[in-house]
Order: sequence, then C-alpha cells, then structure tokens
Amino acid sequence: MQGACYSDELSLSDEEKPKIVAITVRPYVLNKELGVYFSYLPLDHFNHFQIFGLNYQNYFNDYLAWEIFNVGQSQAISTGLEERLVTEFGALPETSDTLESIYSTNLVYTPIYMKHVYRRTQIKYGDLSFILGGGQGHFKKNSQVNFFQFGFSSRFIGQEGFNLKLDTRYMVFLQSSIQPNLSVGLVLSYNFIKKSETELQFKEE
Repeated sequence: MQGACYSDELSLSDEEKPKIVAITVRPYVLNKELGVYFSYLPLDHFNHFQIFGLNYQNYFNDYLAWEIFNVGQSQAISTGLEERLVTEFGALPETSDTLESIYSTNLVYTPIYMKHVYRRTQIKYGDLSFILGGGQGHFKKNSQVNFFQFGFSSRFIGQEGFNLKLDTRYMVFLQSSIQPNLSVGLVLSYNFIKKSETELQFKEE
C-alpha cells in the first residue's frame, strides 16, 4: 500500500505534488497596552490643532482589541489667514470654533503581521491595524460634538515591549459647521507582551 502511494507521488508533476509550507507566526502575544501620543489635526482654514493625549488598549487575541479610551488635550495653532483677511482686505470672517479636548473609544482589528530585517543583522517585528470607533470633541463654542472615525495604525515593535506607531484617522463630526478631516499622529506605547510558544506553523498546500 505504501509502495503504491509512493509510486503515485512519483508519477505526479512538480505542480501537482503537495507542498509543505512553513509559516512564521508572531513570536509574541499582544496584551494590555498603554500609550502616549501626539497628533496633528488641520480642522479648518483658520486653525490647526496639535493634540497631546493618552490611550489604553486591551487585546482579546492577536487580531482584535478594544481601545477603551483615547483622551487628548488640544492646542490651537493659527494659520494666520484670519489676521491676513482683516489687515489686508478689511474682511471680518466668521469666527471658527476651537477644539479644546477630545475623547474616543474604538475597535482595533490587526490582520497583518510584518517581519523586517534591519541592516541584515537584526529582525524587527510589526503589524498593521484598522480602527473604527467614535467619541466626542469639546469645542469652545459648540460644547460637546459627537464624531465617528476610521483609520489605520502601523506598529514597529522595539525592545522590552515598547512600540512606536504611526496612527492615521479620518474624523467625521456630526455637526455641519465642523468639517471632517484627517488626523495624523505618533504613538509611543508599552505593551505587556507575552512570548509565543512557537514561531513556526506547517501547512500542506
């Protein structure tokens, strides 16, 4: 019986023969994560905002996490357009609103795991996540304004559980006077990473 199976395999072409593929899985298991961040939000033509904040995520598994809170304090940076309209044209534009603080909670889905070679001597790990959620922004004039957001985050894992992430989110405020816009930020976080039991899985194709 074994001889027959062996002869059948020999008669197959290279394309027809089953292939054993080794898949490198994550050498770590993501856990609870605390981070600090800086983001840039060009919300309107008169003011851009820089946001300093704190976030906390809880990972249910390697793929799904809940960002329980993401809170930030905002600082307005004038673009100079309002002053120019007044001094050069004598026009008094409608006063824009000022974002003072922000809060959100989000689901984080991480289907893509990455492995990089740095200078041919070191192996670095990372992943790509997709974000969906919502929250509230506190404005000077409009008080609380709800929003929803979606985006992605690219993580680079450093030493001892420290991570650096590029975080991009498109924010849609549920008030017509506040335009939707893109927030781009850098996150420095610490994840209580656990070592995985195995780094290889074998699959027959």
